[in-house]
Amino acid sequence: MMRSVAFCSNGGESGPPPGCRRNRRLLRRPFVSTWIAALALLPLFVGALVGCTTNNVGADPRIDANVVELFGGKKSVGVVQSPTQVRAYRLPAETRHQPVLADYDFDEKPLDVPAESADALQTVLLDADTYIWDRDKSCEPSYGVRLEFTSKQDAVNVLLCLECNILAVYQNGKEVGYQDFDDGAARILAIVKSLYPDDEEIQSLR
Repeated sequence: MMRSVAFCSNGGESGPPPGCRRNRRLLRRPFVSTWIAALALLPLFVGALVGCTTNNVGADPRIDANVVELFGGKKSVGVVQSPTQVRAYRLPAETRHQPVLADYDFDEKPLDVPAESADALQTVLLDADTYIWDRDKSCEPSYGVRLEFTSKQDAVNVLLCLECNILAVYQNGKEVGYQDFDDGAARILAIVKSLYPDDEEIQSLR
């Protein structure tokens, strides 16, 4: 009995019995098969990892596709969701629509928007129920307030006409969207009024 165990464990002058040799091969097969299976699954793992990384950059996937399109894509929505700074500017009376942000005249002294107001603006601006998607107004907007959301590399500006309830979105200075916000007008106006408590023109809006 002791001699058979020695042959199986360490070999011997006459080598292990055939049964023992077969058992060794059987023991090696699961190990090799496991590595083959792991290598086969490696591309899937890497793809999933890259996919997760991509999804974490930019917009929350729960944001409505119409809103993403209005803001010029997921990257811009991501800037509005997680800005490094939010500022508000007043515009001169009778400021008409321009396709490029640089063509507007803005107040040289922007207002730093408090975090609570910035969160409220983010919520209403990225809410699909804020907008009227199935019709357009004949009104020509006269923008009164500019909201600027900035990150380290990008800027998203939203110009508000608080009389016609129309907004225009600019991504890094170029217009990417234009929409009626009637269903969110009351919320947006309340936030803007809180930012400009001493502005008679804004406070007079209803």
